[in-house]
Amino acid sequence: MVRLSLSDSPILQRLLERCGDYYDMIEGRAAESGAAIGELTECPPERVPHDLICLGIVGDADALVGTIGALRHHRRQDQW
Repeated sequence: MVRLSLSDSPILQRLLERCGDYYDMIEGRAAESGAAIGELTECPPERVPHDLICLGIVGDADALVGTIGALRHHRRQDQW
């Protein structure tokens, strides 16, 4: 697992487009061209982007095969 940053947005975007059925199920539409940047930066207004943690799951041949997202202090202090 690796922590993803904005510089990883191209590989995350490719994953989102490859997994279009999942993205459609969650968002109700296909991944837009800036979807990866949104995944790495968008959080509730009471939080700051620094509170958002996005981890990439790396498979064979160092390909990104999944992500895990966590939001620090969401709803309550020290809650993830």
